Amino acid sequence: MNQKTTKVALPVFGALATVEQLCNHYQICRMSFYRLSKRAGFPEPSRLGRCVRYDLRLIESFLSEHD
Repeated sequence: MNQKTTKVALPVFGALATVEQLCNHYQICRMSFYRLSKRAGFPEPSRLGRCVRYDLRLIESFLSEHD
């Protein structure tokens, strides 16, 4: 079977990203992302009702400090 995979683009610079967008950007699965988010110092998400968004700049900073 030929499955189509759609790449979810990151939002414009400064906007908040969804978990799906971040997983596609870093090429990791959701479980790996959630495991990473449990580490001390990981940036807290912004919550708007049920919507959860992350600031890409804060995550980039976190990853550069913890590599």
